Amino acid sequence: MDTRLNSLRSTSRVTTEVSDDLEPEHVVSEGKKRSRLSTSALGIMLVLGGVVGAVLTTRAATQSVAVVAAARELSKGDLVTASDLQLIDVPRSAAAFFVGRDQAREVIGTMLVSPVTSGSPLTSNLLVRQPALDESTVLVSVPVEIGNFPPMLSPGDNVTVIVSPDATIVDAAPPRIVAESLKVWSVDVTREGDDTTVVTLVGDADVALAIAGAGSVHLGLVQSARGSE
Repeated sequence: MDTRLNSLRSTSRVTTEVSDDLEPEHVVSEGKKRSRLSTSALGIMLVLGGVVGAVLTTRAATQSVAVVAAARELSKGDLVTASDLQLIDVPRSAAAFFVGRDQAREVIGTMLVSPVTSGSPLTSNLLVRQPALDESTVLVSVPVEIGNFPPMLSPGDNVTVIVSPDATIVDAAPPRIVAESLKVWSVDVTREGDDTTVVTLVGDADVALAIAGAGSVHLGLVQSARGSE
């Protein structure tokens, strides 16, 4: 009987020792599994978040916005009318460079400083608004020889007007400035073979008389309409 009890006690101690030895490893193993599962879940969430962010960014970049464009081919110096305009779609990322749909009414009545092809979106630096004329203001058209004005001269520019007397007059007065800053109303397109271009200026009666009595006229660019935008 004693022998049997001793045997059972010995077996119980061995079982307890074996269980004690196994339990820490089991706990550690379960902890590692949970840690791996948590890390994997976190990685999946980060990947999914990145994918969703990329999709949203791509979608935002590819969304289109309506902007104002030329409905037909327009020339430098043309006054823009409603029939000259149309709306086209451009990527949202590029819309800020062009005249927006909500600005379409503001474009009507402006003048183009450069030619525009049909379907091209309009930018603000292509357009100038002509000054309002009052009773004291006159439009003065001047034939200016090629080389006596900057080749990039455009409507809306400000110019200094210098007149020279007729070279055939003996003891003629020296060249003089008759206006330091006049607005250019229009510039006719110079045709091949022409030696002069007609430039129309916004001035007054005194300027008109000085120009009419001049032998030749020189125009110096003071401020460009495109550079002042």
